[in-house]
Amino acid sequence: GRAPAAVPAAVMLLLVYAGMLYKIAAVPFHMWAPDVYQGAPTAATAFFSVVPKAAGFALLIRFFGEVSSPGTAVLPAFLFPALAVATMTVGNYAALRQDDAKRMLAYSGVAHAGYLLLGLTVSDPRGREAMLFYLAAYAVMNLGAFAVILALEEALGGAALERFRGMGPAFPGMAAALVLFLVSLAGLPPTVGFPAKFFLFRILVEEGRWGLLAAAVVNTVVSLVYYMRVVKVLYLERPAAGGAAPLPVPAAQRAVTAALAAPTLILGLFFQSLYGLAAAAAAG
Repeated sequence: GRAPAAVPAAVMLLLVYAGMLYKIAAVPFHMWAPDVYQGAPTAATAFFSVVPKAAGFALLIRFFGEVSSPGTAVLPAFLFPALAVATMTVGNYAALRQDDAKRMLAYSGVAHAGYLLLGLTVSDPRGREAMLFYLAAYAVMNLGAFAVILALEEALGGAALERFRGMGPAFPGMAAALVLFLVSLAGLPPTVGFPAKFFLFRILVEEGRWGLLAAAVVNTVVSLVYYMRVVKVLYLERPAAGGAAPLPVPAAQRAVTAALAAPTLILGLFFQSLYGLAAAAAAG
């Protein structure tokens, strides 16, 4: 019968999916991300955090749409829900223990891959639209966070959170921008991270995926702890040494940060056009 053919087909699909999951740093193929993010130059890390992930998800969405149509699915239905929950949970709880900003953002990226995978757990086509919108939002806010980390790293000699203690007043504009990007990564209004999560979570509600929704909400609350920890270090802790006198930041870095901070805030309020582009891309 058909059973012998189904086994190699399932194995083939698992191997293909494994390659894509490695690309997007999803559990259990995420272990490369923290070391690469911390060890690479920060500009290269920013590239790794966005471009390969976006390409991996674009391929995953297209491939998933082709092989998951009725009558062709050969993998268990719980696979992607389990991957989504495991990825967001491992990423967020590992980020809680990080003392380096780049490693923290690496595990944050793992968690965001988990949120994105939620779009593949629903039958509604709007799940793909929400994923593409989330990818665009993530690219802007994550690149912005790394732009600020790069400036602080160059000025302070490293990206360890210990070096950021009390440095908010020394970098008033850059520190405020970092708070904005972290608030967006956490998914809070009025930033673009809020509608990004809202569209994904709304589809879970409409399809009655209450377990997945609960896991996503709990993980969002957990992420607030380590994002706000950075804010606490910048503004509520005393500087390690030398006070917190204002320090210069190159004009190019200020310009890049402002160019990313503006859409992070504006798209949180006026997101309809971007969502329309995501819907058109998903339909195409």
